[in-house]
Amino acid sequence: MKEQERVVIDLPRDKFDNAVLMALEKDTGAVPICGEIIRCVKIAMRREKVRNQRIANLQGGNKC
Repeated sequence: MKEQERVVIDLPRDKFDNAVLMALEKDTGAVPICGEIIRCVKIAMRREKVRNQRIANLQGGNKC
């Protein structure tokens, strides 16, 4: 990973904790753990974004 690369974590605390724990559970030493944590956090952020978009779409469709 590049030193200039920045990671913005836009997740609730509990989802962040779950992503980090998931990465640690998979840790075998084959890949650097920091990269694995970032990968799991990015997946959690993408899921959260999709979830929020679905909720927004449902709320938008109920307007009368």
